[in-house]
Amino acid sequence: MLVCNSVDTICLTIHLDDAAISFMDMLQFNHGKLPSWLWPTDCGVVRYEYGFVSDGISIYYSTSKKLNPNCYIRFSSEIIQREGYLKVYNRCCRILRFFGVERPGRTMKLSQIDLAFDFQADFSVYLSNSRDYHVQTKLGMARTVEVNSVVAWKLWGKSNSYKVRCYDKLTEAKEKSGKLYWLAVWEAQGFDLEKPIWRVEYELRREFLKQWRINRFHDFIRVQLAIQKMLFGLWNIKNRDDSNVTRCSLVPEFQYLVDFFPRIS
Repeated sequence: MLVCNSVDTICLTIHLDDAAISFMDMLQFNHGKLPSWLWPTDCGVVRYEYGFVSDGISIYYSTSKKLNPNCYIRFSSEIIQREGYLKVYNRCCRILRFFGVERPGRTMKLSQIDLAFDFQADFSVYLSNSRDYHVQTKLGMARTVEVNSVVAWKLWGKSNSYKVRCYDKLTEAKEKSGKLYWLAVWEAQGFDLEKPIWRVEYELRREFLKQWRINRFHDFIRVQLAIQKMLFGLWNIKNRDDSNVTRCSLVPEFQYLVDFFPRIS
């Protein structure tokens, strides 16, 4: 079975001291002093007034004394796929040191991580046919988007701790701005771009990560096996091949996840 697995989104937070904030504020309004690899921005994340971007790394900050943490960092999906997490993380640390932050790796905390599984398969067959297939979920707040009476996107969520999405990733990549890089990623993995590609995506936020005592990405790797096992039980799709749903077998894609993907590469 053809599956592309990845860490799709990584967000971190850090609390900066007054000196670092003052230096960043000076750069924000003195563009002539910015290095060529850094660009200012004044939009991106609510609560954070200003920011900087550098090839897929976005760093937003606030001058508010009440906001803690006062800095929010996001690695774009594209840069993670192109360079790999560790290379992007190390580059982020160098940027923070440029701002005057000492040993940023000690104080940065993982705020969100998205785990993605892309299948050469059409999940709308499962999501549109409740007679033959059962979506087993422990999450509420389900929302469905249909295109031409066919399920194109489905979300299950519970508070802000974690969410599960299942959607037509190929269509999104072709139609949404800035997503075409996925076509090259899939081609390199051997996917046929003329056939459906659907994604199952788990979004894990800070409240969830705190329960597992995860502050850094390395902490996540340490407990990843247990987290993966929990996630596959959190939301999955089964064949209705038994009168008792708990005894029903998993559809091939989820059985493959359980058997072969205890870890994300």
